[in-house]
Amino acid sequence: MTDPEQTLREHLARLADEVATGAPLAQRARAGRRRRLRGRLGTAAVAVLVVAGAGAVTVPRPDGSGAPPSPGGATPAARAPDGASEVRGGYRLEVWRDLGVYVPATWGWGGAPGACGVFPTRGADGHRLGEGETVPGYVGRPVAQVPRCPKPQGGRPTVPYVWLGGHVPVGTVDLGGGWVQQTRSIGGMTVTVGSPDAHLRRSILTSAAVIPTGPCSTTLASPPTADEVSTGDSSAATFVPDRMTVCAYRPTGSGYQLVYRQDLDAGAAEALVAGVDAAPPAGEFSCVDASGGEWALLHLPGEDGGSRDYVVDLSCPSITDGTGLQHLLTPEDVVPWAVDGLNAVLDGNPLIDVPGVLIGG
Repeated sequence: MTDPEQTLREHLARLADEVATGAPLAQRARAGRRRRLRGRLGTAAVAVLVVAGAGAVTVPRPDGSGAPPSPGGATPAARAPDGASEVRGGYRLEVWRDLGVYVPATWGWGGAPGACGVFPTRGADGHRLGEGETVPGYVGRPVAQVPRCPKPQGGRPTVPYVWLGGHVPVGTVDLGGGWVQQTRSIGGMTVTVGSPDAHLRRSILTSAAVIPTGPCSTTLASPPTADEVSTGDSSAATFVPDRMTVCAYRPTGSGYQLVYRQDLDAGAAEALVAGVDAAPPAGEFSCVDASGGEWALLHLPGEDGGSRDYVVDLSCPSITDGTGLQHLLTPEDVVPWAVDGLNAVLDGNPLIDVPGVLIGG
């Protein structure tokens, strides 16, 4: 199945060939924390093509077509440390089941109608928002952000938002004061945008599409399982990961649903491999035939063409490698993948020694 980020790269390459000589191709906008062990790859953060002299920014859609320019025309460019031209801001890909939509990379994450906490709870780097702290906008999913539902707040919104899969009727609602909320149905799922900026609403809504989700199955009848594929030139002991795809699942009445997908780079993958290798086996605390609860599938393609999977059972809690051995969850085998928006879709477990990362941690 085609990797949606690879599709974007190929599309951008085709566009670059059609642009007049000298049109700069910006580096992909990056939003998120910088870790000592790795430089993370933003959630399929979108490269932005600035056409020389035109002043327009084209945000490619997952299906290869172009979304309208971002509000205000071209985003101001700045010089990156390596001297290349880098467009600030940019867009990133957000996934709910197989619905993909592009949002400003500076936005945070939070909840959506259908669950407690319909407001932003995480910043663009995944940190928990403190009292009085705000974000330029946020992406909400119908996942409880707080243990107790606060009383509904009246009045219009204070920051723009995108709700994925929220319980919102299709159509347009005038929220007053210039704020408008628009909801579309894409592949049987809804995407809602609330903002006073018509251009921003149109840009986001027209980017929404059903996309391939790579190694992340959209729905599962049972929890994900770990697997390991070696080539003739390598073994588990010599495995070198090339990158990592994080697939987060929450239970439904009939199985498990993909609620978040993110690609991370080789540094994150290498840190995970080292963390799991160093983690003690679960031993007597292993969970046999576990079901229910929340899960994460961590898929690591290797440089030699092989691959390795890890499966995280947050209810147990444990992380299972490709041989079926369960390890204890430690900061070293959680921190590499528990980043950004994932922290707003999976609950923590009091037995996991990484406070403040996942929702309940």
